[in-house]
Order: sequence, then structure tokens, then C-alpha cells
Amino acid sequence: MSAQGVDAGQILKDQAASFWDRDDWRIEVTNADGLVLFSITIFATVAAAATSR
Repeated sequence: MSAQGVDAGQILKDQAASFWDRDDWRIEVTNADGLVLFSITIFATVAAAATSR
């Protein structure tokens, strides 16, 4: 991972409250020219166990 790299797990940990306010969450990986090489899209659903308490 480069110096500009981002740890997705750390972002989710640090921004957990705002993560749930979105429909989906995307990470794009680009090359040195800024062209998108691939993207990862994350969708989250609150599990029934989390809402039953």
C-alpha cells in the first residue's frame, strides 16, 4: 500500500455513524494518472440481532 493508501477498515471504524447514513460506500483504486483501476462497493444491512435489543 502506498503512502496515499487508505485502510478501509480504519475508515469504517472511525466513521461508523456516518457510514450507516449512506445507501452504499465505494472505494476506488486509481493509478498514478488518476485513472480508476477498480472499485469496491460495500452495502450494509442492519442484522435482526442488532435491532432486537
